[in-house]
Amino acid sequence: MSTANRHFDLLQDQEKAARIRGLLFSPAWTEDFVPHFLALRNTLNAQLLDPSQARKDNAPDDYLRARIATLDELLNLGHGFLAEYDATRRQAEEIAKVAQEYQARTDLGQLAPRFVYPAGY
Repeated sequence: MSTANRHFDLLQDQEKAARIRGLLFSPAWTEDFVPHFLALRNTLNAQLLDPSQARKDNAPDDYLRARIATLDELLNLGHGFLAEYDATRRQAEEIAKVAQEYQARTDLGQLAPRFVYPAGY
């Protein structure tokens, strides 16, 4: 589980995942916020490339790097949540499918029931 999912447990909440998916693909996010954040990131990156002492006195390198890193996380955070959520959901569905197939074959007599060794064997 990622660090972010400790705070936002999407893996257990389909409704929350659907809301985040709706937000990330909404026109307000994709057409308004993302271009604004990317433009801001490009501006900060251009400032970071300015080696002048006046710029460094006004905005130190670490300050600019932290702002750029924050914007990168903001732009990628939701997609990371959804990718992890989708992968975990697919894995859980596959496990459930295999268990159902095994149970169906066992019910038809094609397989013997699972033997569980007694404790201490």
